[in-house]
Amino acid sequence: MKRATTGFLFLFIAAVLTVCYSPREFKSLAAGLSAEYRVYTTEECGGVPVFGAAGETVYITANPAVKTIGEELTFAGGDDDKEWILLRFFVTRYKVQRLSGVTVITGHSARLAGGGDNIQIAFDGETFKVGTPLLLGAY
Repeated sequence: MKRATTGFLFLFIAAVLTVCYSPREFKSLAAGLSAEYRVYTTEECGGVPVFGAAGETVYITANPAVKTIGEELTFAGGDDDKEWILLRFFVTRYKVQRLSGVTVITGHSARLAGGGDNIQIAFDGETFKVGTPLLLGAY
């Protein structure tokens, strides 16, 4: 009986950790934030061209695209929301820079796909921008 209980407990904990730490789609992590969602893509899919890089035009749209090169969320928040965002995206390591009144946090999120730095957060005192793998637009 003790062995069965221990085995069940082990499986339950493994399931919880898998759900909490498995990679998720960026947009699904934004649920409940009332955020504006944007996709940066090299596909011409009705989006607005924003800049060119390496001979490719980059478009911005609100719809996920096949050739997505980045995603971004924009939403209102206060100074104490920074820690909440780091927890929500399971940012395990990060560095903070302050540039002209904007706090920029670049780090690694265990919940997003990709190794190395795969999340960037910018905060100007009123508005947050969260991007993966990095913020591509102005902030």
